[in-house]
Amino acid sequence: MKLGNTVALATLIALCSSTALNSALAQPTLKGGTAPAANATATPTVKPADMEAVDPRATALATGQPETQPQADNPDKDAAAKTLAVAVPSALPKPFKATYKTRLYGINLTATRELKQQEDGRWFLRFDIDSWVAELKERSWFEWNSEGHALTHRYEYHRSGLAPDRDVVIAFNWDKHRVVNSLNSEEDWSMTIPDGTLDKLNATMQIRADLINGRKELSYDVADGGKLKNFSFSIEREETIKTPVGELDTVVIKTIRKKKSRETYTYFAKDWDYVLVRISQKEPNGDSASVDIQEGWVDGTKIVGR
Repeated sequence: MKLGNTVALATLIALCSSTALNSALAQPTLKGGTAPAANATATPTVKPADMEAVDPRATALATGQPETQPQADNPDKDAAAKTLAVAVPSALPKPFKATYKTRLYGINLTATRELKQQEDGRWFLRFDIDSWVAELKERSWFEWNSEGHALTHRYEYHRSGLAPDRDVVIAFNWDKHRVVNSLNSEEDWSMTIPDGTLDKLNATMQIRADLINGRKELSYDVADGGKLKNFSFSIEREETIKTPVGELDTVVIKTIRKKKSRETYTYFAKDWDYVLVRISQKEPNGDSASVDIQEGWVDGTKIVGR
């Protein structure tokens, strides 16, 4: 067994990306619940704190929603209406927790993904893998702006059990539009980032947000490894799949790569707030593997298929 292959599958859930949607997707309705209102879970637009010395538990500095006050004698009522529409918050992914399992080269891998909101208003996303060959932990602290785009504050990646161990911290400073990268005991380095830059973990949450809001563009700038990378995906089809939690109606997204020898598909459950429920990947050597959800909850409601 090659450890590289094990790591590739182990990080598969955290590294998925996306591209273009042929038709707008309807807003989902949770089984056992109701469809989220357009502004039901929206958090206010925030001004990020200086993240060069970041504490993810620090209180967010809220600036409130942008004001739009059309004058009574404004002749261009249509333009004013469009301006007001921009200020309406987008629907946001609900908190969730899900576990996934797979078996690769005789090794059982269990992964957990969880999204929850902290007391300070920020969102915390974690991804953990536990097996006898390796332990992997990813963390992202971020906020949603009024347009439904994730604003990252801090990202962490910790891997142990495989040579070499790896500890990464990326602090986002939006006042300066820079990120500071720390890797193990090496000297820190930084780079400039454009508006909208994500970390590679919460990029998966951005896919969910964009699917919920029927957006067609699934292409994201991501700060990763001291470089600005583009993660792009295409929405391929809708498919009903069998999983340990029952049959689920899903949207299937393909990761777009310059080198097309590896194929990766991610499946998001339409009726469950577009939570990730399966990843399948085919390697250049012909090996293939899939990761399926074992159980999960969306906003406290257990995921149950047909």
